[in-house]
Amino acid sequence: MLIVLAGLPGAGKSAVAEDLGRALGCAVLAVDPAEAAMWRAGVRPPQPSHHAAYIIVEVIAAEQIALGHDVIVDAVNGPEEAREQWRQLAARLGVRLLFVEVVCSDDAVHRDRLAHRHRRIDGFPEPTWEGVLQRRATFPPWTGDRLTLDTVRSREANIRRVLARLDRQRVPADGNAGVLVALAGLPGSGKSAVAEDLGGALGCAVLSVDPVEAAMWRAGVSKTEPTGLAAYIVVEALAEEQIAFGHTVIIDAVNSVEPARGQWRALGQRLGVRLAFIEVACSDADVHRRRLAGRRRDIAGFYEPDWSDVQERQKEFAVWTDARLTLDSMADRERNLRLALEYLGGPAR
Repeated sequence: MLIVLAGLPGAGKSAVAEDLGRALGCAVLAVDPAEAAMWRAGVRPPQPSHHAAYIIVEVIAAEQIALGHDVIVDAVNGPEEAREQWRQLAARLGVRLLFVEVVCSDDAVHRDRLAHRHRRIDGFPEPTWEGVLQRRATFPPWTGDRLTLDTVRSREANIRRVLARLDRQRVPADGNAGVLVALAGLPGSGKSAVAEDLGGALGCAVLSVDPVEAAMWRAGVSKTEPTGLAAYIVVEALAEEQIAFGHTVIIDAVNSVEPARGQWRALGQRLGVRLAFIEVACSDADVHRRRLAGRRRDIAGFYEPDWSDVQERQKEFAVWTDARLTLDSMADRERNLRLALEYLGGPAR
């Protein structure tokens, strides 16, 4: 299920996204934090810069849907081409699409929200009322089905309307804080298989760094820009949103160097949640080499490393100072999943 929110800044989209994400227990992917994260990393996408952020969120949404998860997209989605992007994604993946238009029918309330809203995104310019009026004047009319929510109504009433349209019940809250799970390992070691199995068992988002970097390139960002660093920072920003909703999130990245690992330590400490490192290795070099030669991840525009690249990455792999679980991908996938679940202290969903 792909649920796409749309509406002007300050209309109340993020509140709806938060409430709905908690009610359904699914990932919320917001475009603004992804765009701001690129800026903080020093990446300057071609104008309009939000185009790259939309592509990044589309790629991550597709990854979650492939795992069988519901996804909520939080974005203005004003231009028709943005809306068409989600229609095409849903059609390509064969899932239901629901557009939820979020409006605020009281201009005085809307204007006051903009002036006092608490959603401050580091590095992101706050919208003004004048800017909102300008965007409203150019907001194209809707074509096709959608559900419209007026945020002058109570938050609870609006969520009930969405759940009724979806014919869904609330996912019972377990009261536990989410866990930040950071996978680590060389390319081709089997990280993504572990991430897929674990994400499916826990019903949580899997955020992969490589597709995010490739999405920037597809959006026209030059490969001379620090896109590798930016991909880690974008994933961090989106992971922070999931944890804020009480969800567990899995990071799929090489995480070979100390700055990358320190990034996840700092995030876990800042949010007050457990950080669990899981290192994935392949104990048979011949198998590892054959996997690299044969793998096709279908990440558009992404260079697939070969064995010589892996050997170079091995040289830079920092000695571990963190507690971690180490999994050998030569073992049975079911066994590795069981060990990971035991390490995290959580049963499969």
